[in-house]
Amino acid sequence: MRTDPSTFCINLNSSIREAIATMNKTRIGIILAVDEDQKLVGTITDGDVRRALLANVDLNTSVTELLSRKVGTQFARPVTARA
Repeated sequence: MRTDPSTFCINLNSSIREAIATMNKTRIGIILAVDEDQKLVGTITDGDVRRALLANVDLNTSVTELLSRKVGTQFARPVTARA
């Protein structure tokens, strides 16, 4: 069980390549995209990366590109709950 959520968080300025590396390191199919204040902005899944690859998105592009591709879908905003 992973108890430290920072191990699967990535900054919005990180590249898609870095997101893939984080997913590979943690061995889970999802990472959390956070802003400079460590506030959750969105989620990035292995499926988001796969769709970006099929669309020929440059892996050096910021992860914000993956989040922008979710706009208008039910997955655009993460579902959260109070602690």
